[in-house]
Amino acid sequence: MSTAPNYDPDLAQAIDDLAPIAAELLAAEKRRDDLPPQTADSVRDQLNEQIEDLLAIFDVRAGRLAMEPDALRLIVTEAARLVGRGPKPSPHDLERALSDMVHVATADDRIAHLRRSRAQAAVERTTRARVAANNALIAFQALRA
Repeated sequence: MSTAPNYDPDLAQAIDDLAPIAAELLAAEKRRDDLPPQTADSVRDQLNEQIEDLLAIFDVRAGRLAMEPDALRLIVTEAARLVGRGPKPSPHDLERALSDMVHVATADDRIAHLRRSRAQAAVERTTRARVAANNALIAFQALRA
């Protein structure tokens, strides 16, 4: 990846170095997620161990770059995705892609919070209705006796 002003060459090197590991990680996660439910625990455990080993590589490199491992994984994965569409992305292209991801994630987060608020209100309504129905039944049965 070419460097530009204010672009850390250590990060550029990490992106290049970790791209094949990110691809391997994504493939291992997909294999694990695609396992049928009846798969032996030993097979699932082996894949989880492989995934943990790959994640540890990101953890170490992220520590050296003083960034969160998830952030580094996302940067590397997004850079690899952009490379799959053509030439190596410029830092500007990668920044724009990550910025777009922030906007989408922010909108998704806002929608999820709204849905949670609506669901919580529905739970409160249905709980009140259940309690009222139960109280009505108890009162009716008491008066009937």
